[in-house]
Amino acid sequence: MALQRRDRGESAALLAGLGELWTNGTHVDWNTLTTHRTGDRTTTATAPVGLPTYAFQHQRYWLEAPESTLRPTAGLLGADHPLLTMGIPLADSDTTVLTGSLSPHRHGWLREHTIAGTTLLPGAAWLELALHAGERAGCEVVRELTLETPLSLPADSSVALQITLDAPGPDGDREIRVHARTGDDEPWTRHARGTLGTGRAPAAAPLTQWPPAGAEELPVDGLYDWFTAHGFDYGPAFQGVHRAWLLGEELYTQLALDPEQEAAAAAYGIYPPLLDAALHGAKLPVREQGPDTRLPFEFSGAVRHGDGIAARVHLAPQDTDRISVRVADPSGQPVLSIDSLHLRAPSPDALRRLRSRSLYEVRWNPLPAPLPASDTGGWVALGDTEGLELPRHAGLEALRAALDSGTPAPRVAVLALAPSTAGTTAVHTTVGTVLRTAQDWLADER
Repeated sequence: MALQRRDRGESAALLAGLGELWTNGTHVDWNTLTTHRTGDRTTTATAPVGLPTYAFQHQRYWLEAPESTLRPTAGLLGADHPLLTMGIPLADSDTTVLTGSLSPHRHGWLREHTIAGTTLLPGAAWLELALHAGERAGCEVVRELTLETPLSLPADSSVALQITLDAPGPDGDREIRVHARTGDDEPWTRHARGTLGTGRAPAAAPLTQWPPAGAEELPVDGLYDWFTAHGFDYGPAFQGVHRAWLLGEELYTQLALDPEQEAAAAAYGIYPPLLDAALHGAKLPVREQGPDTRLPFEFSGAVRHGDGIAARVHLAPQDTDRISVRVADPSGQPVLSIDSLHLRAPSPDALRRLRSRSLYEVRWNPLPAPLPASDTGGWVALGDTEGLELPRHAGLEALRAALDSGTPAPRVAVLALAPSTAGTTAVHTTVGTVLRTAQDWLADER
């Protein structure tokens, strides 16, 4: 190995040569190299530098997509919200239209709210949008907001959003309508409507005594496993319930924000995943009673009192499906209050339709039984049908052989399935047997 180079100093060439030897497997005593002796005194010229304990950082060369390529221009106003892009005041009225885009690529928490296999925009997000739109228009109270149709969010594309604020009425209130569509060629669908009111609502009572005196603490371990088992698949951003207490019928919960969400949460008046988590505690007292599939349906008397991070929540039942909500920051100061929140279970058919975006769908239509149960003339059994007095064939192949020899074709064939132990494998095996038999039966024109 050459250590003397015309264009390189001796020290640099020596160190480079030793480094090359070491990287190729030759042992190098680096301590001898970095130790200096002067008489009886030994000093270390350079202390070893340890490798970082985290994974090596990589540099990305892909361009980051901006939140919006639109900028305020003549006749347009900035929307000042992560989910909105522009505000358009109409020229011939006091109507204002806010436009936006819901993109899971820009807002990752949108992927983390899945109900019965369908990713939905949470009710808390609809309320946050209504509160923001109202505050821009001087209407700080959401008198009523009804969620008419769930919004299913596609995994690979964005959803266009449009919020319309009608001109104020004689009392200053404005009607609000929220529409969305999943593609440029798709029709707009109205998902929410309501009324925004003027005037400052009375301040909500703070939640400074925490936890409340006399409240019984409830276990929250396994809460989100329970949600998942009953069709509510919440991602980390929505798993905010940290502790809970019960005082009579009133519930108090303490929320904890995922540290990775802190930067995103700061851009909202109240972060939708955390507001959604504020309502999760309502399921704690009923966990042992079975599934509770109710979701926010109607908000009444909702007011934002401050911009703090939601940390303390008070839920008080009003009737079977209605509760009042108070949300406070870590010091107990009010952040949000909802006079009445109506909860309602979504229709399974509605969720099924949302999952299927095709023009066509599979529908199973029941057929009437062609024969009375007591009329078994022309019936045969395939396999061991214990308890049925029917002509028996070992299987479909045996029946085909009988037909080939002149036996009349049966009107009904009863397939016997051997009992099996419970389990996924047994179910798959049984379903596969039935499927293959049905396919072979239909393939025979007889």
